[in-house]
Amino acid sequence: MTRAPQHLEARTREWMNRLIKGFDFEERHLMVLSLAGQAWDRLTVIREILAVEGVRAADRFGTMKPHPLLAEERATMKTFAALLRELGLDLEAETPRIPHR
Repeated sequence: MTRAPQHLEARTREWMNRLIKGFDFEERHLMVLSLAGQAWDRLTVIREILAVEGVRAADRFGTMKPHPLLAEERATMKTFAALLRELGLDLEAETPRIPHR
């Protein structure tokens, strides 16, 4: 894979393609990067839904509860962050584990 997968959103593909050009990724790294892109796209969709529906939702009794997607948002954020850490691309990494080109 020398370019981002087409199923990703355009902005996510641009981000991924910039990284591909800037680092020497092995195939396994590209697979992890692709998963990170998918997680980011999922997070974007979740946030769009929450922006419309709000962070609270009524249960079947009419009691307001945290929106069920909040848990999914939190899990997806953790997944995205873990994937970036796996590649050494997180902000706290001293140097990326993937060598620059």
